[in-house]
Amino acid sequence: MIKITTQPIYDEFLQMCADARQNIMLCAPFVKREIVDDIFSATDRRLSMQLITNINLQSFHRRASDLGAIEKFISNGLVYNCTTLHAKLYIFDNKKCLITSANLTTSGLRKNLECSMLTDNLDLVDSSVYEYNSIIKDNRVGRITLQSISDIGKILEKIPPVQKIAYPQFDLSATYESDINSIAKSLAGWRKSVFIILNSMQEDTFSSQEVKFIAEQLKEAYPENHNREAKVRQILQQLRDTGLIEFTSPGIYRRLWVKGAINEV
Repeated sequence: MIKITTQPIYDEFLQMCADARQNIMLCAPFVKREIVDDIFSATDRRLSMQLITNINLQSFHRRASDLGAIEKFISNGLVYNCTTLHAKLYIFDNKKCLITSANLTTSGLRKNLECSMLTDNLDLVDSSVYEYNSIIKDNRVGRITLQSISDIGKILEKIPPVQKIAYPQFDLSATYESDINSIAKSLAGWRKSVFIILNSMQEDTFSSQEVKFIAEQLKEAYPENHNREAKVRQILQQLRDTGLIEFTSPGIYRRLWVKGAINEV
């Protein structure tokens, strides 16, 4: 069976969640709390649950995604962060899958005109499972923990609420200069030091070659650490998982904020 539709798929999606008996694998860049609540209300909590999403600070700040939704999912399953994710793929018991343009949001599943393909064709389902697992195994993808969610929450508490404007004329994936000091004040230790150095760099995109440069910059601040390059790589992963940078390709990173002056913090 292969069914293609442009009608809202909320009811069918929720029914597939309710029918699942072993595992549910979800993949969407934007996730809202009301949909996650509906998923867990419809399913047996003993199911194996996985979610691949895009942990981007601005998505939470501008409420395109809900931090509480990710937190609830982590408490009941596994969550992975793919900073270049745009795919929406939902797999149920490795027997059915939904390939769609709809995010895990009320608008995506209940309101928008989205294109969706539902199938139980085993070849298509197996291919979907393979692609899903390939994303998880990608070295640019990391597993999100409750600590990461706590770190993001602390940063968001410091950033002023977004003012509503009619026609935004900016890149929604980037944090703007007015928020830089708020973010810096939310960080400490190595993370703050690396953040400040990244903010001073001319280009938004940088490579793994800059890791050595960053480590050298921190030699005076952390003389007792003799493995600074490895530490910087660890911090870059942490900044990725708080939505401040993205891993765009192997060895290539992108700063997800517009550089600005940082006051003494």
